[in-house]
Amino acid sequence: MITQFRLENFKAHRDTTLLLQRFTLLVGDNGSGKTSVLEALQLLGQLDEHAQRRALDEVLRSGAKQITLSSEGVTGSERWASSFTLIAPGDPRWGDTWVLRLSGADGSGRVDESRQVGASLAYMPALASARRHLGQVALYRFRSDQVAATAYSDRPNAPLGQDGAQTAVALAALKLADDEAFNRIETAMRRIVPALHRIRIRPAELQHPSNPNPVVGSKLHFDFQGAKNVPAHHASQGTLVVLALLTVLYGRDRPSVILLDDFDHSLHPRAQIELVRMIKELLELDDFRETQIIATTHSPYVLDEVSPSDVIAFALRDDGTVASKPLSEHPDAPKVNGSLKSGELWSLDAERDWVR
Repeated sequence: MITQFRLENFKAHRDTTLLLQRFTLLVGDNGSGKTSVLEALQLLGQLDEHAQRRALDEVLRSGAKQITLSSEGVTGSERWASSFTLIAPGDPRWGDTWVLRLSGADGSGRVDESRQVGASLAYMPALASARRHLGQVALYRFRSDQVAATAYSDRPNAPLGQDGAQTAVALAALKLADDEAFNRIETAMRRIVPALHRIRIRPAELQHPSNPNPVVGSKLHFDFQGAKNVPAHHASQGTLVVLALLTVLYGRDRPSVILLDDFDHSLHPRAQIELVRMIKELLELDDFRETQIIATTHSPYVLDEVSPSDVIAFALRDDGTVASKPLSEHPDAPKVNGSLKSGELWSLDAERDWVR
C-alpha cells in the first residue's frame, strides 16, 4: 500500500504531496489535477518498461527539466520508500537523452533512454525492490462500448484492457477456472443493478486482425427482469462499467494498486452507494489486504460513504499549478463534525474557495 505520494513537475503539479488510504477518492473541478495523479501513479508502476520520449514530454511541467515521483508505503509489516527522477534531454551531465535516476533503501541507480529498464533489473536492486513493494499498478477508464464488444484472445489469461476491452474473454476464462468467483460477480451485479438476474457468455464470430478467417470469440448477454438474453450492447452504460470493475476486483490477476477514473459515471445514486459499500466490504477481507484503490469522482453520494480523511480535494492556483488538501481540512470540518456526511461537507464550498 502506498501511504504517501509526492509529484514534482508532473503536468500542473509543481510540488504536490498526498497522504493515501486503502480507498482514496479524488475530487475537484475538471482540469484540476485529479487524473494527473492517477497517471503519475501509473507511470510509477511502469518504470520497468521502456518509456517513449514523446510520452514523457507530454507530462513534464512547462519550463521544468525533470520529473520526480516519490512514494512511501507499507507491504505486510515492511515499510519502504523510493524516489524516481526522470531527467529531460539537454542536461549537460547526460546529453540528449532521457535519464531515469532512482534511489531507495536498497541503493540507487541510473538508466538512460538507450537501454531497456526492464533488462537492467538484475543490476538495480532499488528498482527491483520498488516494483516488488508496489506490485502491479493499473489505471482503468472503462468505456461501455469496449466492455460490450465481442472479444477474442489466443492467450489463456488475456488481461482486461484499460478501457474494459476483453471483458467477455476475461469472464469466460474466470467461469471456467473459478466458477465461484464468477458467481460472486453475478451476486454483486444483482446487488448494484437489481433488475439484472444473470450474466451469460455466448460464442460469437468476429474478424480478428491476426487471422484472415473469422474466429469464434465471446459475447456477453444479460437476463434482466422481463427480458432474457439481452446482448451487452443493449445494456446501460452504468451496467457495463460496473461489470468491468467487478471483473477486475474478482479476477485472478487483480492489481495491487487499482486506479479508477470516474468509476461511478452513468450510475444511479443508489447504485453508486451500493458499489462503494461493496468496495469497502471487499477491502476488509483477507484476500484483499494488499489491494489499494484510488479513484476520481464528482459524486457527493459516493463521498457520503467515506470519511473526510479518505477524500482529497484539488484546485488550480492563479498561476495554473495544482493545490490539494484532504477534505478533513475543510474550514468547516471541525464545526460540522458528525452532523454532515463527507459529500455534504464537500458541497458547501467550491474547492477553489478553500483549497488554494
